[in-house]
Amino acid sequence: MRCAGAAGVGLVRCGHARAVSTFLDLLYDEAPRADYDALVTSLVAAGADPEATRREWDVALRLRDLVARQRAREAELSALYETAHDLTALRDVDAVLSAIVRRARQLLKADMTYLSLNDVDADSGEGASYMKVTDGALTAEFERLRLPLGTGLLGLVAQTGAPYFTADYQSDERFEHRGYIDEAVDGERIRAILGVPLLVEGRVIGALLATHRTGRPFPPEEVSLLTSFAAHAAVALENARLFADLDDAARRIGEQAAAVDRAAAAHDRLTALVLRGSPLEEVVEVLGEVLLLIVTPFALGILLARTRPTLAARIRPAVEPTVLVMLLLIVVGGLASNLRVGAPYLLDVGPAVVAQNALSLLVGAGVAVLCRVPARARRAITLETGVRNTALALVLALAFFPEYGGVALVCGLWGVWDVATGFALAAWWRRRDAHHGGS
Repeated sequence: MRCAGAAGVGLVRCGHARAVSTFLDLLYDEAPRADYDALVTSLVAAGADPEATRREWDVALRLRDLVARQRAREAELSALYETAHDLTALRDVDAVLSAIVRRARQLLKADMTYLSLNDVDADSGEGASYMKVTDGALTAEFERLRLPLGTGLLGLVAQTGAPYFTADYQSDERFEHRGYIDEAVDGERIRAILGVPLLVEGRVIGALLATHRTGRPFPPEEVSLLTSFAAHAAVALENARLFADLDDAARRIGEQAAAVDRAAAAHDRLTALVLRGSPLEEVVEVLGEVLLLIVTPFALGILLARTRPTLAARIRPAVEPTVLVMLLLIVVGGLASNLRVGAPYLLDVGPAVVAQNALSLLVGAGVAVLCRVPARARRAITLETGVRNTALALVLALAFFPEYGGVALVCGLWGVWDVATGFALAAWWRRRDAHHGGS
């Protein structure tokens, strides 16, 4: 009589009970595949139903694969969580990128992983992708490798922004092979390569790659995992760029604030000289300092715009309103500090200053209209005619009319009123351009 088998629980009853290894034991012990096959053989030999045993063997193997995938997914999520935490906790971008490359290598069980960054000429669009971080490299030559965009698997990923992989790079004719690149790959004994792009707002800034020193394919889940790490790396690099821009903007604002302080001090000294009737040499010395304060930031701004136009364009929205506020503070501060001195004479000289300023602007605009110059040139002539060099006026007043303090007062009011009318005209022109669609 054939014994009834209960292979799933590992008990075979034939008049008595005998405990043997079960499929559940093997699952618990994380046993290799060979142990499952051996258990099937032993159970069938002991009299268990072969068909039922095979079904239970199949279920056990599928459970084994499911558990393995779940554990792998847990490890991936844990690594991605740790990487996301690094992005918020670390300001050192190199440390974050090194951690990303290292974790990607561990989870993909790769022999080597590396991250490259693109160096592209803004005008021609030509450039290369160079090694930024490597983990598992054997040679220093590979760590210094620089691939022109479009060459090799790395250069193709960095150029197109699409993922690529190959089971055997050296024999894959899809990629443009170059001698020095293939020699570096041979030096690392690389065969299989998977590469995914680093993307920031749709722009390719580099690539993340995983390699094996044996030929093998890359399943979709590995491509997806490496893509997730690449997304974290792109965020880290973009954050580093934004932090650098913020630091640079803060430094420049600090420099501008220091310049405002120096300008305010120079203004106070100049006012004191005017009120004392000081000698011309002393006034000229102070005016030289004021000129230096004006020319130096202007020259630095031109130099930055010519040498680093991209950076200048990024910081301009923050710098322009900051400079405007500082200038207004200087004007308001100067008026407040000297209001007591000039207030009794405002009614005497104020109307004359306003009238002369209006006449100058009208003359400039009229001459420009009669000469039929373009709109931009017409505005420039209007401002150049209406705005005076008040610093030169003060020098002349103190040199030739030191006994007439009212002359110096008129020159000071000229400067204040020129600033006011200049801003008013600029605002009016801008609003008119916006209303009419530009001049």
